[in-house]
Amino acid sequence: MQNDDARQALAGLTDQLFNQISKHDTTDLDNLKDVLIRVNQHIDSKDPVVTANRLANYIYFVGFTDHVALTQEASDIVKQIAALGKTAGVNGSYRAWYSDSSQF
Repeated sequence: MQNDDARQALAGLTDQLFNQISKHDTTDLDNLKDVLIRVNQHIDSKDPVVTANRLANYIYFVGFTDHVALTQEASDIVKQIAALGKTAGVNGSYRAWYSDSSQF
């Protein structure tokens, strides 16, 4: 997949995920909303495949450690993001720490 196609796909998926989690009136997902906003702001300057990999790992890690449950629709979008980032390697470039939201 070319970077432009991956960039557009990631931008669309992050928008969908943001809209999906914004429907629920809970503060548990505020940090995730901030990360999604930052991903969209910096999507043109970063490798979209690596960003998708890091984002999926971050969502899975934070969801597990903070016991945050996503709706089925949101989970499906996260799976699509993970599929987009699966070619980035085990932990994206430079072995980023899963729970660090500053990587976005």
